[in-house]
Amino acid sequence: MIYCLDVYPAREKPIEGVTGKMITGQINSQNAEFIENNEDIFDKLNAELQNGDIVIFMGAGSITNLAKMTMEKIKNGEIVIK
Repeated sequence: MIYCLDVYPAREKPIEGVTGKMITGQINSQNAEFIENNEDIFDKLNAELQNGDIVIFMGAGSITNLAKMTMEKIKNGEIVIK
């Protein structure tokens, strides 16, 4: 499964028309889903995450915090790996 979040411009200027939703639509897979609210990733992972899955957070800016929060939620049992 591929979950895409919105595009976050780091030091560069935003590219008009390029959004997370647009990029998700360009992915050649039925398993790609755009998530509008970053915090919704936790519910998605809790519902889908299975033993042996690999979770990769890629991007700039607040994505690092989202990755750290995900690890904390796994450690605390808020996200359960099936």
